[in-house]
Order: sequence, then C-alpha cells, then structure tokens
Amino acid sequence: MENKTGKYFKYAIGEIILVVIGILIALQINNWNEDRLNRQKERIYLTEIKNGLKSDLNEEFIPAVRIYGQRLEDVKKIEAFYNNTETFSIDSLTVYFRSFLRPEWDFVFNMAAFENLKSTGIDIITNDSIRSQISSLYSYRYPNIREVNQNYIRYYDLQVSPLIYTNVNSTTHNLAPGELAFFKNNIHFVNTLNLIKRRRRFLYHRLLIPVKKEIESLIKDIELELEKLK
Repeated sequence: MENKTGKYFKYAIGEIILVVIGILIALQINNWNEDRLNRQKERIYLTEIKNGLKSDLNEEFIPAVRIYGQRLEDVKKIEAFYNNTETFSIDSLTVYFRSFLRPEWDFVFNMAAFENLKSTGIDIITNDSIRSQISSLYSYRYPNIREVNQNYIRYYDLQVSPLIYTNVNSTTHNLAPGELAFFKNNIHFVNTLNLIKRRRRFLYHRLLIPVKKEIESLIKDIELELEKLK
C-alpha cells in the first residue's frame, strides 16, 4: 500500500508538472502570437504614417516653402523700391507686389493615420525615438503651424484684402502710377507690408523649414524601421 501510495503521489506530481509546463507553453505561444499580430499592426500603422507624411511633404511643405521663399525674395525687391536703391520697370514691380500680396497658404495636414494610431494606442510603436517624433509632430508641430497660419489668414482677409481691393485694380495687367504711389506713400499700407513680411519670415524660417526637415528625417527613420520589422 505504501509503495502504491508513493507511486500515485509521484504520478500526481508528474501530472501537475506536465499541466504547468503545458500552460507555460500555451502562454508562450499566445504571447508570441500576440506579439506577431502587434508587429503586423505596427507595420501597418507605420506605413500609413509614412504615406501621410509623404503626402504632407509633397502637397503642403514643398510647394509652401517654394512659394514663401519666392515671396520673401520678392519683398527684397519691394524694399529696394521703397529705399530707392534700385530702379524697376512697371512690369517687374507688378510681379513683385502681386506675388507678395497673394493670400496666405492654407495648410491642411493628413491627420487620419495618426488618429487611427491613437485609437489603438501609440505605444504599439516599439521604437521610442520614432514614437516620440510622431507624437511631437502631430500633437505639437502641426497644430502650431495651423494656429499661426489661421491667424495670418484671418488678418489677411480682414485687413489686407480690403486694403488691396479698395486701391488696386486687379483686372489690369500692370500697376498704374497712382497705384504705385499708393503702395509707396500710404503709411497704412507700408505698415501692413512690414507686418506681413515679419510674419512670413517667422513662418518660413521658424516653422516651415524646420518641420519640413523633421518630416524628411522621420520618413527615413520609419523606412529603416519597416525594414527591421519585415
């Protein structure tokens, strides 16, 4: 009886050990499957973020940087006209003024990929640097540009546009002598021009150029991470 009891006891312990081992193996397999599914989701989200960033880069930042860069070059010519340091033809002055006085660029960023990522949980991005860059760009950089930009648009619509349309004939090819005189001698317009110049310099140098570089760098980092996750 003692021998049988000992055998049963050893058998029971063996059964318990086998059950525990089976549970541990099942948990390990479950964790492995869950991690595999999370990495698949991570690749999908990173791909969506990358595509959204490329869209923003090509449709918003690259053309906006080109346009604002040109406008800041044009205002240098306008300043030379004001300071009488250069002589320009009517055709040239018309191009410079009309270029600089066009409405502000209205930035519309692709936020869908980031909103999808947030709904799942941004922690699914395992690379700490990439996760931090994504969060900073979409939660701070983009809203900051939008806020500044919308303030500029409101100012243009309420202050600049009425001033231009009241004093400049937009249907003629060249500026008339009276319109050039208004541009040069009207203190309200001169002050408005200086304010637009300062604001666009800030937008161009402090926001657009740095964020464009951030986006280009983040796209490269995501592409490298996607290669690792294959």
